[in-house]
Amino acid sequence: MKKVAISEHAFDWENTFIKEAQIIKNRLKNLSFFIDHVGSTSVPGLPAKPIIDILISVQDWSLSGKIAEYLQDLGYQLRETCLDTPRFYLVKYPPTESIGYHVHICGPDSKWAQDMLNFKEELSTNEKISESYAVLKKNLAQTHHNDIEAYAIGKKDFIEEALKNRVCKFSVNRLLTHQRIELDKADHLRKWMMRIQLLVAIGAAISVYPNGGGVLLVIALLGFTLLGIWLFLNQSQQKHRAAGDQARRAVLFMSGLNRQPSLEEQQRILKKFLLPISDAPLSLEESRFASREFPSYKRLAELIEESAFWTGDLYHASAGRMSILLWTSLLIGFAVSVIAIIYAPQDDLISLNRALIAVMVFFVSSDVLGLFFSYKQSAISLDDIFHRVEIASLRGYLEADILLLASDYNAVIDNAPSPLPSLILSRSKKLGQRWSVYKEMKRTDSESKV
Repeated sequence: MKKVAISEHAFDWENTFIKEAQIIKNRLKNLSFFIDHVGSTSVPGLPAKPIIDILISVQDWSLSGKIAEYLQDLGYQLRETCLDTPRFYLVKYPPTESIGYHVHICGPDSKWAQDMLNFKEELSTNEKISESYAVLKKNLAQTHHNDIEAYAIGKKDFIEEALKNRVCKFSVNRLLTHQRIELDKADHLRKWMMRIQLLVAIGAAISVYPNGGGVLLVIALLGFTLLGIWLFLNQSQQKHRAAGDQARRAVLFMSGLNRQPSLEEQQRILKKFLLPISDAPLSLEESRFASREFPSYKRLAELIEESAFWTGDLYHASAGRMSILLWTSLLIGFAVSVIAIIYAPQDDLISLNRALIAVMVFFVSSDVLGLFFSYKQSAISLDDIFHRVEIASLRGYLEADILLLASDYNAVIDNAPSPLPSLILSRSKKLGQRWSVYKEMKRTDSESKV
């Protein structure tokens, strides 16, 4: 039996990997592949056997045998061939070095490769897991110091549990929860931005009355302070909105097609989230989407249809509210102006008109008119997408049609303002009833055609 020797982490392990990886790249320079440092030696601070684990991910699996042959030219020995995994496993223990090398050659979308990368990431980002794993490795090394197989078996349950937790971190339910809390935060910040813009407009309106320079200076300083706060909130709001939007995009494809993004994409998405969800109630996929189709292009189309139905209605309602606000403000401003012209003294009339201009500046700065047109155009675009789903169903849910629908839907939502938050609560029950009626009518129509 081969002995198990655990060493404290050596800082030169990473450099050793880089040197060996370069040797491999030079030998395989005409082939397409990715090369990664995996295993315990790739995790800073983690004790490990002095063996560099190298993962070679091959895009074209038909070349894997040739790669294995090239590695044998570099002194590697083929220890295992698993065509069903698929995987090649090679080792090298240079007699002049105190370190060994294990190479794993895996194909595209290999679970083996994904597990190695996921476990490395979990150890690198979760200090508690890393510390527990270090203790386990040392204990197993003492207990099974002459039995490498028993040592490996002893780690199996820990690794599987860590991988299970890792997968759960990128589940549809957790992404839906991230989406909800990030977008809720973005909406909350947007409300405060509107309030600040209103305060600036009020300050501008008040500034037309005092004659003292000191008072005007205070108002100006307050205005600049509010502007700084607004800029800060705007940056934060955009980040939360972007985080929520990317969660929505990932959910659409994961729930619709049951396709997981690559590890790199998962890490990119997770790093964008700004708020923890540990204390937030978990959003459930089955509650969020009505479709009960198995993952397929049909299910993805149904998710888009349902989302376009709900969001389109909210955008129509938001446009209606903004229209009411605009017309009400215009009528009030017109009425005040007429009354002032008839009854107000000339000096007061000038000040009043300046105040009205300041209020108009608020409407321009807060882009109320722009919001109205954005809501209106977004609603029209979503109506179009909603009807395109019906056409796609008649064509048998072709892949190209559904992917184009998903792309167009995401583009509309990404570029549209969030619906007015108050409408989501006030219209949810009514919308749910309308959606149920629509689905029943669609089902009845489908059965009648059969």
